[in-house]
Amino acid sequence: MKKISIVLVGFLLLTNSLWADSLSIKPATDQWLVVGPVPVSFPAFSDQPDMKGKTFGMENLLQSLHIPDEGRVADGNQVFSWHGKKYNWRKQLLQAKTDAVTLKKGDTTQHEIYFMATYVEAFRFSLFSLEVESVVPFEILMDGEKIGGRNTSSSKGEPKPVKVDLKLETGKHLLVLKVLLAARISDEVDIKVNIDIDDSLNALVWSLDPKLKKNISHVLEGVRINSLQVSPDGRHYLIGYSETSPPEGKREQWYELRQTQSNKMVHSFRWATISQPGFHPDNSKISFLSGSGDKRKFVLFDFINGTERVLIGETKEFGSYSWSPKGDKLVFSTSQSDKADESKLRKLEGMPDRWPWYRTRSQLHLFDLESGMQQPLTHGHLNTAFQDFSPDGQKILISQNKVDFSERPFSRQSIMELNLQNHTIDTLWVSNQSASASYSPEGDRLLVTGGPLLFDGIGLNVPEGTVPNDYDTQAFIYDLEKRTAKAITRDFDPKIMKALWSRFDGRIYFQTEDKAFNRLVVYDPVRNTYRQLDAETEIVLDFDLAKTSPALLYYGNSISAPEKAMLLNTRNMASSLLSFPEKDIFDQVEMGNTKEWQTKASSGQLIEGQVYFPPGFDSAKQYPMIVYYYGGTNPVDRSFRGRYPKNYFAAHGYVVLVINPSGATGFGQEFSALHVNNWGITVADEIIESTKQFLLEHPFVDPKAVGNIGASYGGFMTMLLATRTDIFAASISHAGISSISSYWGEGYWGYLYSAAATANSYPWNNREIYVDQSPLFHADKISTPLLLLHGDKDTNVPPGESIQLYTALKILGKTVEYIEVQGQNHTILDYKKRIQWQKTIMAWFDNYLKGQPEWWNELYPERNL
Repeated sequence: MKKISIVLVGFLLLTNSLWADSLSIKPATDQWLVVGPVPVSFPAFSDQPDMKGKTFGMENLLQSLHIPDEGRVADGNQVFSWHGKKYNWRKQLLQAKTDAVTLKKGDTTQHEIYFMATYVEAFRFSLFSLEVESVVPFEILMDGEKIGGRNTSSSKGEPKPVKVDLKLETGKHLLVLKVLLAARISDEVDIKVNIDIDDSLNALVWSLDPKLKKNISHVLEGVRINSLQVSPDGRHYLIGYSETSPPEGKREQWYELRQTQSNKMVHSFRWATISQPGFHPDNSKISFLSGSGDKRKFVLFDFINGTERVLIGETKEFGSYSWSPKGDKLVFSTSQSDKADESKLRKLEGMPDRWPWYRTRSQLHLFDLESGMQQPLTHGHLNTAFQDFSPDGQKILISQNKVDFSERPFSRQSIMELNLQNHTIDTLWVSNQSASASYSPEGDRLLVTGGPLLFDGIGLNVPEGTVPNDYDTQAFIYDLEKRTAKAITRDFDPKIMKALWSRFDGRIYFQTEDKAFNRLVVYDPVRNTYRQLDAETEIVLDFDLAKTSPALLYYGNSISAPEKAMLLNTRNMASSLLSFPEKDIFDQVEMGNTKEWQTKASSGQLIEGQVYFPPGFDSAKQYPMIVYYYGGTNPVDRSFRGRYPKNYFAAHGYVVLVINPSGATGFGQEFSALHVNNWGITVADEIIESTKQFLLEHPFVDPKAVGNIGASYGGFMTMLLATRTDIFAASISHAGISSISSYWGEGYWGYLYSAAATANSYPWNNREIYVDQSPLFHADKISTPLLLLHGDKDTNVPPGESIQLYTALKILGKTVEYIEVQGQNHTILDYKKRIQWQKTIMAWFDNYLKGQPEWWNELYPERNL
């Protein structure tokens, strides 16, 4: 029988020594996943010209045929149906004599298509030239993207080569070949796939294993849980999702209403434009804003009988809202702006007046459900914020903040009760420490969260004379009759992130920051005892309590697992899964192992952290390592996500060491207070000592291939470390601070962050901090290759912080690069720019820690300007 041949030849182009003696030509792999032949047909009226005057041909048929997830996964266990017949991927070996895969024609009266697939894992950035020869139409797809092919059969039956240049980044990729056999063909088809490669590089591994390693798609795309609410009776819950999709990074958001026990869908809002959904207290309704922009309406939806009622018509000023306990009224906010005339000069009314939103102020209004009447509750030039409804619905807690430059942290907050009958105000306290407050179930007390200095410092737990860390949030109970407060977390080390006082059992439930974990904790105000709840996630992102049942709902993630939503019965502690949207995806992702690690610094402090190992880790080998830290007031937690995804770094073949030095919250007040008036040197030395100790304990890390990276305060820390050590072979700073004084005065929140971090210290009275610990003034000591990254619209840490250090290092002749991300603020949110930014980070480390400059040179070729 005559055979038609298709030859696929790959050339690996890596270095200038491409044509070294070690080059060899051989089959890329000896086995493929194949599905087919699948019969396909032209559409009806294919001979009629379309609106562009073209008829439907074989090239159109090839382009229009797809299989599910063809760009993402090919799995021998995967089965799909076509016209009632089931097809599945099957393993097919090369013919020993021909080194080819033979595809047999099934039905000679029909057009048929075959799909061939294999995985190729690149252990370094690689350049390929793929060459395909065929007399029949074919397409080549890499990771779902068409990279080449031919849409027509060759004339005279002679194969014509098609050559495609490819750039393969580190990671696992899916190569798919689509082959279309016309009905007139009655022969077998041989397909050869050869590769020309330098065997000494060990750059590629081919396999049929669909298991992937964490890649940039896993970091940015997929379905995420964004919010979770439970109805007052605990019988229903409302869950918010978002999904980011390639190639443009389009983001879709939606909500689903489900029964709590059965998890049965009650209503999907996927195709509706709604925001701020919330349960009405009668348990059968949901309220939300419908529409967008100036056309938004406030709607009450009865999900039992399916009816809607518009409560407030089109409004662009409607802000947040809250229902009274009985649901007979609600309080909502509106905003008013004093927009400056841009044609005139503008005098700032204090530092906050630089903020574009500062002259927009919110006030509160009351809406009566029965009558539909509205009336304003507050007025004036200060923002008025709603805090809570009293249990009887007769009062609300409100707060106002006023700028006060006479005392740090430069604002004063008033917490007040507003009587809804006569609108009289009862001021409970005024403090320069901001707080959040809510009523106890009986309404006689308040649950308050704020810094240790709130209520004259009754929550302090630091040595005498020590200034506490204002960001180490504590919890208090305030007696409304006695006007006195009690600190309930003074001797409790974790930071309070959220607090709810249960109306069902009278206990207080906390979401806490406990070192690198975010945990759920329950506090008994009668016994004054704490108990940690068993959560299915290491990082609890949010939680909610039912008011008349023991239902507690929460969602979160873990160090090696994405978000899931859970139901916890607080009476018997039974737990059940509500949602795990990315389980199937990450079941196909191989994660490396992780472990906790700690060491004692020379200061005596115990420094804790986490270690991420590459998938397939072998302790007999040596690996490059990336050290990551923040170093400011917050610890680096064990979350699965983040702008600096440690699992993603590890998937690129790096050991990743995360260090939480002194000064972070979640470790107790004495530990967090070490951050105050100690801008960096102590923390920098702890990072240096910890890194050296880790290298001594772990010989599988190459001590000459260690890099470090940090962002914001962590970016400052990268800069400072470069002035104090040469143990790092490459460093990256994103949005770092090179001069503390310029950040203090220029950043939107510089002076406010410094009000806590450098309490009562200023450029004119503390040179030791503002000059001696600023990297810019020690730029001549830097020898480590340094990559500076910055969004050019950064208002938190202005880009000048990177620019001035870049300028200094260029003049000093140091190895430094500056990448400015246009149109981005403090974090890189644009989908495509985030991908480029993430690749830039990996390429820099590959260059200096692996000795692989190809990726960096491809992204940023040298230009003579």
